[in-house]
Formats: sequence, C-alpha cells, structure tokens
Amino acid sequence: MKPKLRASAPVDRTFSTLQDVLKFAMTFYSSQRALAKDLNLTESRFGKVLTGRDQFLTIERCLMLAKITGVHPSEILRLNGKAEAVKLIEGLYGANQPPQDPRTPLNINERSLLDRFNAMDPKA
Repeated sequence: MKPKLRASAPVDRTFSTLQDVLKFAMTFYSSQRALAKDLNLTESRFGKVLTGRDQFLTIERCLMLAKITGVHPSEILRLNGKAEAVKLIEGLYGANQPPQDPRTPLNINERSLLDRFNAMDPKA
C-alpha cells in the first residue's frame, strides 16, 4: 500500500530519536502494517524498532524512511547510529544537500515553492 501522501517539502523540525521519525512517518500511512511493508520490515520487527527494543535499520531502510518523510537522510542515519556512513556520504556528495523529490527533476526546495504557488487562490 502506498502512503496517503508523502512529504513534499523538507521537514523543518528536528527529531531526537529514530522512533520520533517513525511516528512522524506513520502520519503518512493508514496503518502501521503499510509503513512496515514499505520499509520492507515485518510488523514484529517494525514494532520493536518503534518501541526502541531494536534500534537499528539498514542504511537502505533509513533512505526509504527519508524519502517517505522528507527528513534529511543524514539526520535519519545519525539517529540510527550510522554516523560513519553519514561522514562517507557527505564526504562524497557534500553535507546537507536537499534530497530530490521523485515526482520532478526539481530539488525539494524548488518543489516546495511550486507546491505553494499551485495552492494559491487564483482569485486572490
């Protein structure tokens, strides 16, 4: 099941734990099962990660979570204990590069501006 919507702009809030990001991601889904499926996790494993009994996700799952939520991948990777991977990635590609929105070749900041423009009332 695809989420009811995905973040179309970078999230301008910080999270203190991976569990906080997962709870935020659940707001885009109709069920915990659907999010677990999109992250390629069993419901049982998802529940353990959500409650903090199993902290770690793979790098691939962290990137999937970033795509779903609009949270910068580096932030999710750090919260997941993958600081070394963040150093390597940012060393290759630069720090804090905005992620690409999969809908268009626009970066996520440009997509956000376009979404705001499209939402404007033409009669205003």
